[in-house]
Amino acid sequence: MAKSKSSISNASSYQQIGDFWDKHSLADYDSKTKPIKMKFKPKSIQYTCTIEKTLFKQLFLKAESQGLPVNALVNLYLKEKVI
Repeated sequence: MAKSKSSISNASSYQQIGDFWDKHSLADYDSKTKPIKMKFKPKSIQYTCTIEKTLFKQLFLKAESQGLPVNALVNLYLKEKVI
């Protein structure tokens, strides 16, 4: 049998772990848990900015013609202008 991927459910696959937690509550296993230290460093931060509707449509069409998501095209344009 494969090595257990979970100390609580003793499951050997992520599917089995999911099945286990679909039927059980973590509250019932609180005594078997322990705190962990974890760092999270997002690779990028997303900001929101308002764009005029007609300009967005033009950006969208340009991005589509180049096979890019519109946010990628906007980032490219901004890098060219700002940097």
